[in-house]
Amino acid sequence: MIRFLPLLLLVACNAADPTAPLTDGEKPPVARPGECYVRTGEDAATDDDSDVIWFEVPCALQDRDPVFIAQVQRALAVRDFYDGPVDGLYGSDTKAAVAGFQRTGGFDNETLSMDAAKALGLIALGRDGV
Repeated sequence: MIRFLPLLLLVACNAADPTAPLTDGEKPPVARPGECYVRTGEDAATDDDSDVIWFEVPCALQDRDPVFIAQVQRALAVRDFYDGPVDGLYGSDTKAAVAGFQRTGGFDNETLSMDAAKALGLIALGRDGV
């Protein structure tokens, strides 16, 4: 009996605007298949990119996957950072909870980083723990 396995396509998604200026002439991280990056810290009012930080995020978050976002909400609720509905929407309550959780680790941002996703147990760790 031959079984057909679904073809899994890994797509690299880079959320950065390719036309946006980069900090100190540096290029954004090159996203490999299964990696997504966003940038934060730019001051839109002054076009000052001196504080831009690139960081990796779960691609499921970048894709606004409601199942993944519901898992984020549950994980934050268990840790007393989120008390809103588990609705799979990345709204203001979820963003505030993510920012609060990440602030405890020294990263003040409302976009869930890969490190925070790992700390919440939402991303599988490799054998080396990273």
